[in-house]
Amino acid sequence: MNGANVAAHKPVSLMEQQLDDYIQSVTPAIPLGRTGTPDEIAKVAAFLASDESRYITGVELFVDGGQGQIYGTACDVGKTAAVSFKEKSMSNKITLVVRFHMDESVKKEFTAKLQAVFTHIVKEETFVEASLVEDMRDPKTILNYEVWNESPESFMKDQMSKAYRAEFEKMIVDLKIDRTPAWYSTIADWKKG
Repeated sequence: MNGANVAAHKPVSLMEQQLDDYIQSVTPAIPLGRTGTPDEIAKVAAFLASDESRYITGVELFVDGGQGQIYGTACDVGKTAAVSFKEKSMSNKITLVVRFHMDESVKKEFTAKLQAVFTHIVKEETFVEASLVEDMRDPKTILNYEVWNESPESFMKDQMSKAYRAEFEKMIVDLKIDRTPAWYSTIADWKKG
């Protein structure tokens, strides 16, 4: 094949392209900043299948780059939740309630970083309102209430990928703050007249 040029390419199917697009859209929300490799998943499976894990029973092990720790099950339920919220809610308004549990020594740094994040959030077109409240019986617990004109799925895709959230997300992990999110849809509204 002297002097011959050979060009080859693998055609990408629509399904492969959709998968690539999906991976690119969710990767910014993964605390480790990347998706897992097949080898990483295989090593966990091999461990669970080995005698080394003989005392493990009745637990779910998430190999998800930290998403389960940060977002709870919201990432897993996204599409189903978005459909059920649209069917049951009065509007496309959702409320995200996040329970943070932390050591008292990190609370000041946490609230300062959250306030910095909210200087950006309040400028988002779909943001409605938010409040941060402390449990009067347990000062280590703080609840963040955010109201958005979004679905849980669009929130995870559009809002969690914002650059200004990255430093806050890293701080959550670094300071070992427990976070439990929950999505709520509005079924009734009352306002002072």
